[in-house]
Order: sequence, then C-alpha cells, then structure tokens
Amino acid sequence: MAELEFTEEGRAAIRPDQLIVLGGNHRRKAVQRYVDKLKKDIRGEEALLKGKSSDAVEEVDALRTRIRVLKEDVKQACMWAVRIYDLGAFYCGTS
Repeated sequence: MAELEFTEEGRAAIRPDQLIVLGGNHRRKAVQRYVDKLKKDIRGEEALLKGKSSDAVEEVDALRTRIRVLKEDVKQACMWAVRIYDLGAFYCGTS
C-alpha cells in the first residue's frame, strides 16, 4: 500500500499544527498486517486443499469456500481512504 506524500507546494501550503488526518500510516500498517495474516491463512488452506483426497467432497468444498471468503476479505481490506482537513485554510476562510 502506498504512503501519503505531499509535494513541496503542498507542504508549503499547510499551516503548522493545522492538518488533521483521519486514518493514516498507523491504519495502513495495521491493514498491511491484517492482509499479510489473511494471505498466510490462504496459503495454509490451499496447502490443506492439496492434501485432501477428491473423495472428501464436503471437506474440499468447505476449504474452497474458506479460501474464496479469505480472498474476498483481502480484496475488501485493501480498499480504504484517507481524509485530510487543512484547518488553517478553513479558519482563514479559504479552501
């Protein structure tokens, strides 16, 4: 996941102590850890699936369902946004 970086012009426009970030690098790191764990779980489930006999239909179906759910969880976890407010501009009446 990408880190948030400002251009020189953006940094110059931000008044000191007036930038509020709702969600940020701490969230990005937490999400990355969560996604890494999900991917590890997927690899584990896929290894179990490879070891199952095709005769174990119910177990194979359950593992495939679990893998599908985990992959969807990864996809959902990777979609998030950061909202930033420049209170300096807000209080000065500019936007």
